[in-house]
Amino acid sequence: MNRILVAVTAVLALWAPAACGSADTDPTSSTTVELFGPFRGEEAELLARSLEPFTEATGIAVRYTGTGAFVTDLEAQVRAAAPPDIAFIPQPGLVRDLAAAGELVPLGEPTLAAIDTHYDEAAASLGEVDGTPVAVPFRASVKSLIWYRPSEFDRLELAVPADLAELVALVDQVTDQGIEPWCLGIEAQGATGWVATDWTEDLLLRLAGPDTYDGWIDGSVRFDDPAVAQAFEGFRALALDPGRSSGGIAGILETSTRDAAAALFDTPATCLLHRQGSIAWSWFPDGLEFGTDVDVFVFPTAQAGDEPPLVLGSTSAVAFSDRPEVEALMAHLATPGSVREWAEAGGFTSPQHNPGYELPPVDRVVQELLDTATVVRPDASDSMPAAIGTSLLWSEITAWVADTQSYVDFAATMDAAVDDLG
Repeated sequence: MNRILVAVTAVLALWAPAACGSADTDPTSSTTVELFGPFRGEEAELLARSLEPFTEATGIAVRYTGTGAFVTDLEAQVRAAAPPDIAFIPQPGLVRDLAAAGELVPLGEPTLAAIDTHYDEAAASLGEVDGTPVAVPFRASVKSLIWYRPSEFDRLELAVPADLAELVALVDQVTDQGIEPWCLGIEAQGATGWVATDWTEDLLLRLAGPDTYDGWIDGSVRFDDPAVAQAFEGFRALALDPGRSSGGIAGILETSTRDAAAALFDTPATCLLHRQGSIAWSWFPDGLEFGTDVDVFVFPTAQAGDEPPLVLGSTSAVAFSDRPEVEALMAHLATPGSVREWAEAGGFTSPQHNPGYELPPVDRVVQELLDTATVVRPDASDSMPAAIGTSLLWSEITAWVADTQSYVDFAATMDAAVDDLG
């Protein structure tokens, strides 16, 4: 809390005389900072509780609004010249686009000082565009995870696969027994399709390697490249073909991302595997014991014994307003105390080093993966220009999952859009 007060005091001290003509007047007593982001439900509640100490310490009210159609809603607000004071953005490509368009307020000295104190160089870079800090790295998650119930594996005499070949064999074995292996749903309102892109990212990174993956992000590797096509077709064979996922294609298209794992907890389970990032824990039923009721393994590598690469999701906070109370909150978001309530409740891991709070068991596993991984890459679709990765790609991959267009047509549409951007 002392760090919070120092940052806030520094900002307000600079502003108060100019704004009010008197240092004795508190200019923030009735102010409200508007936050906007993709967090809903319990996540939104935990965020609100985590920010209560900030309000108590400063008198600055904080009002958060969450939406399932975050990208389209934020873009509409920006076009209308009515953005929020601060937005939590889980798409680095959108941050890059907003920075390039001059929409973002540069980070102030209190925020930069907090980042310098609480982040190592690699973590701080998550908030940079072309080496310039434009955002506060707020949340990090490991996407390359597969959740399962150990009791169901024991009942069916299944083993955690050591490589992709063993994963394919496990899926074939389960399918042959008349059980749908995957719990999968991609419906997410205005963001429908992002789960499908995560699948292809894990496969591309493992089958083609980091250089090809990076080229796909920057557009130098096209969607019609054989390596990219192999990743997409691998996803179809593994999870989209008949008998592979709970409810078939209709179930995949109609089931909410947040509800996709529900069948995993049926008795007995009606699907056995749920490929989803560490965020999934916050969507599971209450009262589960990690490691006993549900466990997790990293999406297998192409070769047994290889170090598994990780696809990383990251959410950053950006400012659209240069009011001092906004700067004060941005500086606060760069300190460990800003998310204590959420982190200790579970479902939140931070890119900050040594945050100083006790993580639940599942998040300790995630944090260890983040700390020890040797090959880490950002979510590809989130890192592409927003017009490609978080707009067109989501809608086009949804049509491809539905089998209403071929991969050839899908790739042609995406490559044409990349070419149009130059």
